[in-house]
Amino acid sequence: MSIPGTGGQPYQSGHNVAPGNTFNGYQESIPFWVPEGKLLVVEHVCGRINLPTGHKMKTLGLQMRLGGTTTFHWIHPVSLGKGNFHFSQELTVYADGGGNNAVLMAVRSHGSPVGHWYFSLSGYLIDAPGGAGGSGGIAPAVSESPG
Repeated sequence: MSIPGTGGQPYQSGHNVAPGNTFNGYQESIPFWVPEGKLLVVEHVCGRINLPTGHKMKTLGLQMRLGGTTTFHWIHPVSLGKGNFHFSQELTVYADGGGNNAVLMAVRSHGSPVGHWYFSLSGYLIDAPGGAGGSGGIAPAVSESPG
C-alpha cells in the first residue's frame, strides 16, 4: 500500500506508558525505529500527558536525525489543568533510516517517577535518496538542541 502523491508506505506508531514507568526523574525519551534504507516523513503528532498536580511541562518535542545532523522540533502542549496536558500538531519533519533516529523528548518541572502519557505519530516511509540508510545529501538548514 502506498500513499497517493508520495509513493510512501504508511507509518504510524504509538506508545502508552503506564503510571510508575515514566519520567525517570525530569526527562523521558521514547525512540522510534526507522528501517534501514528508508526515510521517515512525520506529518502529525498527538498525545496526552498526565502528571501529578503542580507539575508542569518544560519541553516537549521531536529530536530527528537527518544527514548526520540532529535537530529538535518543538511541540506545544496545552494545559487542561490539574497536571493534564494535550498536544496535537501537524508538521513535516524527516529522519534517516537505520536506527532510532526519531525520538520524542519530554522534560517536566519536578523529578518523580509518577505520570502517564500516550503519544502517537503518523506519516510515511520512502526509499532513502542515495541508497541504504542515508539521506543522500539531504541536510537540515538549522540545528538546535532543547534548552
